[in-house]
Amino acid sequence: MTVETPVGTAGILTCYDLNFVADSAELADRGVDALFVGGAWPAAYSENWRLLLRARALDGVRWVVGAGRTGRRNVSADGDTDARTDAVAYAGRSAVIRPDGGVHAALDRREADLVADLDPDTLAAHREFIGSLPE
Repeated sequence: MTVETPVGTAGILTCYDLNFVADSAELADRGVDALFVGGAWPAAYSENWRLLLRARALDGVRWVVGAGRTGRRNVSADGDTDARTDAVAYAGRSAVIRPDGGVHAALDRREADLVADLDPDTLAAHREFIGSLPE
């Protein structure tokens, strides 16, 4: 899915979709300038979340904004509220990633606001340097 925004054409992915390079490549072929990703990655996989955000920025030469769920949630295997439950801690680690894959701004696991400018000149410079994406 793509939408027109003040930062240009934006694409949207959810959570585990970051793992699928073909989905990312399709959005790159559509000229997406920024990719927005909402995720609820378990804390144990927080490094994967950050790595995949950076990879999707770099492979599409675009901004990537990842909004990661924070906090904890109790879950049981069978949905029985009387059964023993385990707590799942979420990674958080929301981030804004530059088109070269570098981290522009980031949070840790705490609940907080992350505000960052997605500079169109930075995007243009990286795309000119790479020179491999459709105009």
